Amino acid sequence: MILPSDVARLVLGYLSDEGLVRSRQVFLEESPHLSEIRQTAAQGQQVYIQ
Repeated sequence: MILPSDVARLVLGYLSDEGLVRSRQVFLEESPHLSEIRQTAAQGQQVYIQ
């Protein structure tokens, strides 16, 4: 079973790989499935997507 958070992380990784910086930022801010990544980044920790 693939969880919505797994799909969201894949999409975020794709946007990063393609250099779509603004799209990645908006997706990261708006996706409810990426709250853990947002919290980690807000604490100043590095987040590895891939």
